[in-house]
Amino acid sequence: MTRFLVMLAVATTCVVFEAPALSATQQDLSSTPEIRAAAMKQHLERWLDVHRPDLSSNAQGLVREAIDFVTPELYANPPTAAKQQQQLRLAERLACALGGARAGTLMKLDIPPQRISQTWSENTREWIDWLVNCAGR
Repeated sequence: MTRFLVMLAVATTCVVFEAPALSATQQDLSSTPEIRAAAMKQHLERWLDVHRPDLSSNAQGLVREAIDFVTPELYANPPTAAKQQQQLRLAERLACALGGARAGTLMKLDIPPQRISQTWSENTREWIDWLVNCAGR
C-alpha cells in the first residue's frame, strides 16, 4: 500500500502542474499560465465544495493548501528542486488525509467532482491503509 501512496503522490504532483484544460474552448487558452492556474484552482474549489461534508478539518485545510499552492508561476517556470519537494510532501499529505478513493478523484479534471459513496468494507480498508501508511508520520 505504501507503493500505492507514493505512486499516487507522484501522479498527483504531475497532474497538478501538467493538467490539460477543462474543455476544448479552454484548450485554446490553456497555454497561458494564468488560465491553467485559474482552471486548476476552480476545479479544486469545486472538488472541495462537493466533498466538504465528508472531510475532516485537517483534510479541508490540506485541500485549501493545495489550492493556494497553485499559481501561474507553477505553470510558467520549471519547478526547482525545493518546489518539487514541497509538491511531493503536499501530495503525500493529501493522499493520507483524503484516503485512496477521494485522493484518486481530486485531480480528475475531465469529470465534474461527485461525492463518493463507499461501503463499510471499503471504509474499513481505507482506515487500515491509513493506519499502516500514514499514522506514523
